[in-house]
Amino acid sequence: MKKLCFLLSALTFSTLSFAQDLRCTQDYSKLEQQIQDEVKIIQTGTIEDLIKHYQATDYAQVFRAQHGGQVFDGEDWIDEKAYLENTEESFHLLKDAYTSQHLQFHAAKANFLAAYGEVCVIPISAIDQIYQEKIYSQYDAIFVRDLKTNQWRNLVYSGVELKADMDEFFPQLSQKVKLAAFTTDDGQNYADLSEKLAYLIFPKIGIAMTKDIVQGVKQETDPLRQRLKENGFNLKGYF
Repeated sequence: MKKLCFLLSALTFSTLSFAQDLRCTQDYSKLEQQIQDEVKIIQTGTIEDLIKHYQATDYAQVFRAQHGGQVFDGEDWIDEKAYLENTEESFHLLKDAYTSQHLQFHAAKANFLAAYGEVCVIPISAIDQIYQEKIYSQYDAIFVRDLKTNQWRNLVYSGVELKADMDEFFPQLSQKVKLAAFTTDDGQNYADLSEKLAYLIFPKIGIAMTKDIVQGVKQETDPLRQRLKENGFNLKGYF
């Protein structure tokens, strides 16, 4: 895995940056709009609209050249064809099943200038519904503003990201702020919710939860739980 190299001692700005250089607070409405636009596209747009939106707002897209054109899917770098297929499949699964009922941006837990841009870490709480299941969740979103273009991009943190990827995306971020892993009000982490959604969605689309399917789901989600442990998050054993 290639990493971006920064001369941190020379290029990284102090966390005590002048307030006039920071735009996160005044741009809150723009940042909220990025997340809301994604929801709106899922509900009323096309897969082409969604891909275009991700290309414009997904922070990891900036690093594709360092990964042979692969795309970061929130967990790993994968082949672009697989990414597009997975995104399209998820889009069609969610289009008629998903609604966003509440989205709240809380006060930023960190806002500073770095060599790679202005960084703003914002806790978000949300209420989503998939079929008849309501999901109350909290997570951190990391927004980065390009200092040349003033364009904001974001990465929603789940807690399963590899340390190498986070170090590449956000050098020294862990020294400045403690990120919170995705969690739900009933104690599910990202891996737990992924597993729960499989049990919820698969029967709706005609996939029976056979022993083999259950085992396959476990094979996908257990490594995510291991990543959470490696990133220092305690697991409550929801599943």
